[in-house]
Amino acid sequence: MAGAILCKMPGVLTLLTPVIAAFLLAKPPRIGVAKQLALSYCITLTLVVVPIVIFLLTTRQHHEKSVLGENAWALMVQVATNVKTTYKWLWFYWTPPVLILGLVGFVFAVIKQNREHLLLAATSLVPIFTFIAISRVLFSRYLLLATVPALTLVAGVVTVDITPRIARLIGLAQSAAVRAVPGILLCVVVGLFAWKVNWLVLTNPAHAPLPRADLNQYVERWPSGYGVAEAAHYLQCLARASPGGIVVAHHDLQDFGLKVSLMNENRIAVRHLTMRGENNMAKLVAWSRNKPTFVVLNRPPVSRTPSEQPDSPELLKVADLVQSFQKPGGRASVDVYRLK
Repeated sequence: MAGAILCKMPGVLTLLTPVIAAFLLAKPPRIGVAKQLALSYCITLTLVVVPIVIFLLTTRQHHEKSVLGENAWALMVQVATNVKTTYKWLWFYWTPPVLILGLVGFVFAVIKQNREHLLLAATSLVPIFTFIAISRVLFSRYLLLATVPALTLVAGVVTVDITPRIARLIGLAQSAAVRAVPGILLCVVVGLFAWKVNWLVLTNPAHAPLPRADLNQYVERWPSGYGVAEAAHYLQCLARASPGGIVVAHHDLQDFGLKVSLMNENRIAVRHLTMRGENNMAKLVAWSRNKPTFVVLNRPPVSRTPSEQPDSPELLKVADLVQSFQKPGGRASVDVYRLK
């Protein structure tokens, strides 16, 4: 449980699962289970209270990414937008048959008071409704926690609720073979909706028809890795051609892909340097006097804050743009500059 709270907001929501499970599955009287849960949560809070307090006091993430502090109208507009976005994502990623069967399973669970299925429905719906209600910034990956219980619920409704009814309707014995047929048919139907997207994600992600937010995240813009491998290969070739090696400076702390690609290159000195200010530009010039020096920048900049973005006009006074490795879509690139 303590680990869950360190996994961003989606992980925090897993802290609710023991309470939901105890409420739905524990047999009365529940006082014993309640005491055990209270002890577990106290231990969890003790382990994580310090980082939580530091986080709340030193960052504004809970304001920047949630609707805390919004007025009622802005809150309703954001919730309506989140509902529309979430519906599109669920329709696309879960596919219509899974989404419809999940809703059918929830209805059956309520009518039949099937507590196991209600638990699956609750652990699926709680993350979805939570993010719809509070998120200012919403990504489809936030729905991952809801996917596993939703798929399990769909499997349950097919085998427990739908298959017996079909078997009785057509007068078949409920053998293992009969119980397997609806599941196989469901896989085929889901496959008809999903096979093309899944195939492209595996073989050519740049051309997969993903939702716009995911195209930005994983393909067309930062932090996707497109262009990084090409830039690293280009720098490796330059290093092999330079007797004394080269220096590669990067502006963004988030350039993990570039640093990993070059970490075992003995002929390349990778250095982080903020590309702003006369002193830092002077450092670049000083490095270039000893070894060929290159600067790698993301375009557009990673940060939206102008004061944290590289000063490209100043950089161009001492360096030339020698290569630009575009990401799919042509709206972003990894640019390589060489000091004059």
